[in-house]
Amino acid sequence: MSLDDKPNVVIVVAAVRDLSESKIQEQMKLLMVEQLCLKVGENILQMPSALAEDDEQLETTAERALFDLTRYRAEKMVFLSQGAILPCVGDQIVTFFLAVNATQDGAKATNLYPNIHRIPIIHIGPWISKRKVMVAPTVWAGMYLRIAHLTTNPMHGTIQ
Repeated sequence: MSLDDKPNVVIVVAAVRDLSESKIQEQMKLLMVEQLCLKVGENILQMPSALAEDDEQLETTAERALFDLTRYRAEKMVFLSQGAILPCVGDQIVTFFLAVNATQDGAKATNLYPNIHRIPIIHIGPWISKRKVMVAPTVWAGMYLRIAHLTTNPMHGTIQ
């Protein structure tokens, strides 16, 4: 059985630039959504994500997750990483994509994720510590992958 036959969760790492901020380091923001997770009874902070539908390309899943949850669209999706969520325990695979040149479509997201956050990347740790939310571990993994991608792909260095 290949990875394509496994249930796949797609996570979108979307960094956006806010040109209304005067300091360049304040312009680079990470896009996240917050929702009440009924299974754990807590608010969860996470990156846009979705389960891949049968026969759906993972890049298409990433585009769908980004738009449906945030009303942002990306110029392109760049594969970052893929692996088992719980190796040797479950069969779910997680795939991370970087949303390049993500811009909001204008309409507000009207779904289960009413709280869309654009957090300056340099302040994300203190911002999260002040919140009363549980943080999905994929947030930290996505941030790491974004930084690692910047070091190897300087053309994506201007967080868009």
